[in-house]
Amino acid sequence: MVVRGNKVEILRQGTDYEDWRLGIQLAINGQVATMFDLHKSKIAETGDGTPAYEDMLYVSASSLLAQYGPSRPGVPPASPR
Repeated sequence: MVVRGNKVEILRQGTDYEDWRLGIQLAINGQVATMFDLHKSKIAETGDGTPAYEDMLYVSASSLLAQYGPSRPGVPPASPR
């Protein structure tokens, strides 16, 4: 899909769990953003699968790319404890 003139690919749709959609991951112009979660109240505001929802995903992913840089696709390894 194209959002704000950028090629956006949804790598992981996320999994709905209780009040959250967990593990969403997008690539913007080939750069993979860190996974993120969305509270379902945000999804209810835009409507699931609407252009406004796609724009919200794009804004979230582009912010993560700007803050953390590109990451590898897939589930990140567990952090050491």
